[in-house]
Amino acid sequence: MVLLEDEVIQSASRNVCAPSEAIKCSWSGVPSHPEDVSVCPLTGVQVQNTWLSKKEPAGLATLAALLKSPHHNADSTDKWPRIEEAVTLALGGKTTIEAAQVTPGGDHIVFAAVNKKYLGLRSRVVGGLFELREDRLTGRLAVGVRSNDSWTAA
Repeated sequence: MVLLEDEVIQSASRNVCAPSEAIKCSWSGVPSHPEDVSVCPLTGVQVQNTWLSKKEPAGLATLAALLKSPHHNADSTDKWPRIEEAVTLALGGKTTIEAAQVTPGGDHIVFAAVNKKYLGLRSRVVGGLFELREDRLTGRLAVGVRSNDSWTAA
């Protein structure tokens, strides 16, 4: 099979693949060469390497920033109750969204939330991706604790 230059997906190192071999980035929604995609350590979803943080916590850079400090975007607040419900169903307790940002592809919302259990005696900071079309969580939740503008997995 012969592929035309405008039909192929090119990697950062100039290798090419067919569109059927490309992997859709969960953050940007862009089909990417498999060489340029990694699994996010925080959520387990596939993301273009350019969107991954080099600093701790390693993972999707936007999610890492939200987990460390909630003073960020308040996108799609109308979806927050549904996200809180999904996180509470997954973890138990009571969940409150602190911040959220719609992905560039517009398919997901990345969020940070506080999940409290045992009358608030146990508090964890959680984050993840919520798929808008399917109205569900995507990948796994990143669960940890925040202190002094840092976040550590628990």
